Amino acid sequence: MSISAISIYYSDIYNTNIWSCIYRKQHRPRIRMRNKTTYYRLSIKLILCLVAFLSFHTIAKAQLSSKVYRTQLLKDTLKADNNRSFLYNNINIFNLTDNKISVVLNISPPEGWELTTQKVITISLEGNENTIVNLRMLPSGSKTADWQTFNIEYRLNNGAEILKDSFHVKVEEFTKFKATLPHSNYVMTAHEKNVYIPVSVTNRGNTTHDYFITFSNNLLNLNYTQTITLKPTEDTTYNLPLRISDAQWNILRNEQIKVQVKQAKGETYNLIQTISKVGYMLRDHKSGFMEMPLQVETGFTSQGANDLQYYGALHGRLEFTPYDRLAFDLRSNTYTQGQVIKNSILRAEYEGQKWYGTIGNVNELTDFIMDGYGVIGGYKWKGDRNQAKVYGLLQSRTGNSNLIGGDVKYGISDKISMADKATVNLDRDNKINSYIIQHTAKYKVANDKEINIIGGTGLEQATSNITNTNQTSQIGTSIGYKLLWNTKYYSIVSDVLYNSNSYPGIFKGQRLQSHDGRLMYKNTFIGGFYDYTFRAQNIYQDTTYFDNVFNLRTQNYGARTGVSFKGGNVSLSAGKQHQLQSADTSYNPEYIFSYLNLSTSITAFKNLHANISSYYGRGHLSGAEDLTGVNVLSNQGSIQYDFIGVSGRYDIGPYYYHDYIRFLQDQTQQFERIIISPYLETSLFKHSLSIRTQFSYAKSLPSAIETSNLLTNIVYTNYRRGFDLNVSGIIPIEQKEVQPYVNVSFRVRLVAPFLPVRKYYQLKLVLFKDANANEKLDEGEEVIPGQTIAINSNKFVSNGNGHIIYKNIDKGDYKADYGFSSKVKGWIPSGGTIQHYNVSKNKTVYVPFKKSKVLSGKLKLIKDRNSNLEFKLSNIKITAMANDTLNTYSTLTNDEGEFYFNLPSGTYTVTISQAAFGDQFKPTEFAKQADLLNNDEKTIYFEIKQKRRAINIKRKKK
Repeated sequence: MSISAISIYYSDIYNTNIWSCIYRKQHRPRIRMRNKTTYYRLSIKLILCLVAFLSFHTIAKAQLSSKVYRTQLLKDTLKADNNRSFLYNNINIFNLTDNKISVVLNISPPEGWELTTQKVITISLEGNENTIVNLRMLPSGSKTADWQTFNIEYRLNNGAEILKDSFHVKVEEFTKFKATLPHSNYVMTAHEKNVYIPVSVTNRGNTTHDYFITFSNNLLNLNYTQTITLKPTEDTTYNLPLRISDAQWNILRNEQIKVQVKQAKGETYNLIQTISKVGYMLRDHKSGFMEMPLQVETGFTSQGANDLQYYGALHGRLEFTPYDRLAFDLRSNTYTQGQVIKNSILRAEYEGQKWYGTIGNVNELTDFIMDGYGVIGGYKWKGDRNQAKVYGLLQSRTGNSNLIGGDVKYGISDKISMADKATVNLDRDNKINSYIIQHTAKYKVANDKEINIIGGTGLEQATSNITNTNQTSQIGTSIGYKLLWNTKYYSIVSDVLYNSNSYPGIFKGQRLQSHDGRLMYKNTFIGGFYDYTFRAQNIYQDTTYFDNVFNLRTQNYGARTGVSFKGGNVSLSAGKQHQLQSADTSYNPEYIFSYLNLSTSITAFKNLHANISSYYGRGHLSGAEDLTGVNVLSNQGSIQYDFIGVSGRYDIGPYYYHDYIRFLQDQTQQFERIIISPYLETSLFKHSLSIRTQFSYAKSLPSAIETSNLLTNIVYTNYRRGFDLNVSGIIPIEQKEVQPYVNVSFRVRLVAPFLPVRKYYQLKLVLFKDANANEKLDEGEEVIPGQTIAINSNKFVSNGNGHIIYKNIDKGDYKADYGFSSKVKGWIPSGGTIQHYNVSKNKTVYVPFKKSKVLSGKLKLIKDRNSNLEFKLSNIKITAMANDTLNTYSTLTNDEGEFYFNLPSGTYTVTISQAAFGDQFKPTEFAKQADLLNNDEKTIYFEIKQKRRAINIKRKKK
C-alpha cells in the first residue's frame, strides 16, 4: 500500500452532509483540525523522518479493495540450500467486512521454480474471518544463485482491480555434484594383479570446488584419498590403480570397496564398488521397471475446536528419457466437520522435447480465469521461439462456464516474431458468450531493445435479457504497445493498453499507461514517470457491488533520482496523483495527492540487511483544499542481522482511503497506526530443522483496535529417510474472540517401481554343443559350462546349465566376445568369437558350438641351479592371432604354465606377453607359429631362461 490508497468511495460520501459544506460557499465553515501545527514544525518532522527512515520507492495504484480485505505474507525472503529443497510460505488473508467475500489468487513462480501447490486459488471468507494459504515450492530447474521473485495477484470476486504482492527466493551458492561408479560390479575371470577402479565426478554447482575421493577396504588394504578440482559443469573420471596380491586373490569372493566422494562445504556421496570373481549373472539396474519417485502428503488445519480440516495428496514423476517426463498430482478434497470443501486435484502433465500437455486440473489466468478441469496441449519447434498451444476448460470450479482457445507464437526472423490467440468463453451464470482474437508483433532490435504492438477484437453475446440495455451483442477492441529501450546512458520503458468498455474478459474497460524514462551516469540516475489507470463501468456487468467501486481513473506522475553503491542504493521521488471516482467531474470531485519519498536498501557485513522507507504527502479534494487538506506521514521498513530481525510501520494521519472518509466526517479524530514485528529465523542440524517465529503487534487510532499474534513456521527435513514435516500457526495473544490457527503437513519421498512400464530387459544366453549342426538345442545335446565371455566389457562364465544371464539392461545392441579360455576343449561358437545381439525386450539366445581345432602349449622354466630366485609360471597372458583374419584370442597359463585354445582352422602367431618378464627371466623367443590348418591339435612350448650370472676374476697385483 502507498499513500495513493487514500481514495473516495462515492456511496459513503454521498450519505454524509459534507457536500453541503463544500459546495455552499456562503455557509462554508472553516474546519479546525486537531493537533494543528505550523509548517515549520512539519518541515522539521519531515527532515528527521527522512534522515531516520530511507527506503526503496514504491508507488501503487489506488486500491479500493483494501477496504474489503487485507493480506500478509509470513516471509518476504526464502532461501533454499539446494535444488531439491522444498520451501514453504504462508499468505494470511483477512476479511475486513461483515459480508462474505471471494478472493482469487494467481501465483506466478520465477523461471526454474516449480509451485507444487495450485497457481490459481479461490478463497471464500465469511465476515471478519481470516485464513492462511499455504504455498510450497521447489527450485528443481533453477540455474542461478541470484534472487528471484514470486509474484502474487489478488482479485476480488470477478472484479478487474488487482492487488499485487511478491516475495523473493533464491538458491544458495550450492555445491551440488554427481558421483558415479561406471563399473560398480567389477568381475575378474582370473588373477589380474593390476586393475583400475574408475570414479566419475561432475560439478553441477555454480562455482569451482575441490572434491575428495576416499577408497577404503580392509582385505585390499585400502585407505586412500585423492583430491580433484572441477570448474562449474566440468566432469572427470579418476582411475584408482589397485594391485591385488596372490594371497588376496585366493580369498577373494565378493568384496565391497567403500568409495566416498565429498565436497568440502557440500554433500557427500557414499558409493559401493564391488570386486568379485567371475559369475554367470550380472544386473545393470536394481529393477527392470521404470523407477517412479513418489511424494505422499497428508495434512490438517485447525482453527478452533469445531473447525478441523484434513486432506491427502500424492505426487509422482516418470522420466522416460532425458527429454520426456510425465508428472501427476492427486489431492483429495478438504474434509471438515459436516462439510466438504471441493478443492481436489487430479492432474497429469507431460513434457517432451517438442510436445507438452496437461489433462485434469488446469490453472491459468488469461483474459478469463481458467480454474477447473480441462486439457492443455502444445508443440514446440526450432527451440522455444515457435510453439502452438490449445486449451479447453470443460468444467470450471469458479462457476458454470466453459473455455476453449489456442495460442501460436512463431518467429519470422531473429528480430521479428508474432503471436496470435483466440479464446471462446461460455458463461452460463451471467448468460454471456465471449469471443476474443488478439495479435502481437514483436521487433527485437537487441537484447535490451524491443517493441511489441498489441491489437485485438472481441464480441460479447447475451443469451438472456440484460438489465439496462436492449442490445444482444457488443463488439470491443484492444490496442496497445510495449517499448523497452536501454543503453548505457538512458533507459526507456513505455507500456500502453486500451481496452474498450465492451471488450470481453476480466480486463474489460481498462486503460493503462506506464512510462518511465531515466538518464544514467555510472551509478546514478535521474528521470520521470507517468502512470494512468482507468476502468469504465460496462452495461454487461449486472452487479450492484461493482457498479461504482471499480469505475476509477488514476493519474500518477513525478520525478525520481537515485544512486547505487556497494551494498545498497538510495532514491528520492516526488510526485502527484489524481484520482477520480467517475468520468463525470461535476458529479464527483477529483482527489489530488502530492508526495515526497526517500528510500534506501543496504547490505553490510554480509549478514546485515536493511530496507527502510519514509514519505510525506498532502491530499485534498479538488476545489476544496482548505476544507479537506490533510498531512500524512508514513514510515516503514525492516532490518535483519543474521538470524534475527524486525519489521515495522508507523503512520500519522488518515493513510487509507476509508480512514480519509472518516476524517472528512469528523476532522477532530486522531489517526495513528503502529505495526511492529520482531522475528527470528534459524536452521539447525545441518539445515534439517528450520524455525521462524514472528511476533506481530498492531494498534490503530481512532478505532482503538489493538491486536497481537505469534506466528510460527517449523520445517523438519530428514534427508536420510526422505520425509518433511511442516508446521505453521497463528496464536492470538489476549484476543478471546479469535481462535488459534494451526496447519500441519507431512510429506514422505519414496521410489517405487512403475509396473505398467518396463524400462530394462534381460538377455539370456544358452551355450550348447551342436553335434548335428542344426543350430538347435536337441534332446541329448550337451550344454557348455565354464565358458568365459564378455558382453560389452562385462565378463561372465557360464554355469552348469550353460546359462549366462545379463539382467535389467537398456535397449540396444550388445557385443559378445567368446575369445576367452574355456573348460571344454575342442568346441568354438558356430557364429564366430564376436557376436552381436539386439535387445528390445526380454530375450533368450541359444548359442551353438561346433567342433574346433585345439592349440595347446606349455612354458618350460630353465633355472640356474645355484640361484635361489623364484619365477611363477601362472597367470601369464598368451595371445593367438589368426594370420589370415587377424582375429585375436587370449588366455592365461595355469599354475603349471600350461594353456590351450579352442580355435577355428587356420595358421596362428602365438605370442607370450612381455609384461610378465624382467631382467632375470626371459623367454628364448616371444612368438611361435602354429599350423591348425593341417592339424586338428597342435602343442607348442616356450622356454623361460634365467639370465646367467657373470663371474669377474681379477688378477692380484704384485
